Amino acid sequence: MSATDTETTTIIRDLGEHGTLEYRETPRSRGYYLAPPGHAQRPKRLVSVTTALQVIAKGRGFDIWQHDQGAGGALEAVRLGELDPAVHANEEAGGVVRELGLGADARRDLAAATGLTIHDALAVYGETFEFPNPADLVIEHRPYMRGLAGAILALDPEPTHVEEVTCHVGLLYGGRFDMRAIIDDRDTLLDLKVRAKPSIRETDCLQLVGYAAAEESLGAPWPERMLAVSVGADGSFITHDVDLPRDSYERVLGLYRLLAEIRKPLDAMRRAAARAAA
Repeated sequence: MSATDTETTTIIRDLGEHGTLEYRETPRSRGYYLAPPGHAQRPKRLVSVTTALQVIAKGRGFDIWQHDQGAGGALEAVRLGELDPAVHANEEAGGVVRELGLGADARRDLAAATGLTIHDALAVYGETFEFPNPADLVIEHRPYMRGLAGAILALDPEPTHVEEVTCHVGLLYGGRFDMRAIIDDRDTLLDLKVRAKPSIRETDCLQLVGYAAAEESLGAPWPERMLAVSVGADGSFITHDVDLPRDSYERVLGLYRLLAEIRKPLDAMRRAAARAAA
């Protein structure tokens, strides 16, 4: 669950001898903070599980997606009669597309709202074993809900933890996993992805390993099974069992931190050059 335009969300987890984990989310930021026992020191901000994974994400994929959404929005605007190539200049097309809510930003916001709705439904199911009434959902969200319902019926999970914030007390990263449940008599760590076309990515698999390692650092057993689930706009779902070395996420985190150290002096050089040129 996320903060609205005006709310601040705070989730606190008592880690016993390890201190306290706090998740804070505002409309502009979100972060995980680890406070030592007794709060003798200031809470330390942790890198998030997903932030570190950006080091191996295919960055150009997002750029291509943005261009695709803009081009598709322009075509839709033409079909609607709101954009006329014979009348509008090229530089006007982007404004028309954005005004109609057909551009990449609008599509991104719609995808975020859909993801939040479906994740909230999974959390509610984990607590109550009930799904929302489809009639209460906007039309665009209903197929994704069918996909989630299909996945739940197929997996028949018995939830033990739902939307639990977690952190690795040694490697200093934090995150929140969707569900830990008994599935087919096995302790299973489950993470849900909501995408127009169901897919499981490398980062999804590593994310699960990161959560498992974090929970183990807090004294929980390593899950017997890690399962990535993805639901799509056509009402379908896919699942993928993740079987990676236990240090997989730690190795990616090391690369993320190494590159961050390399960038520090380079960024300082760029800033100095920019000041000198001003």
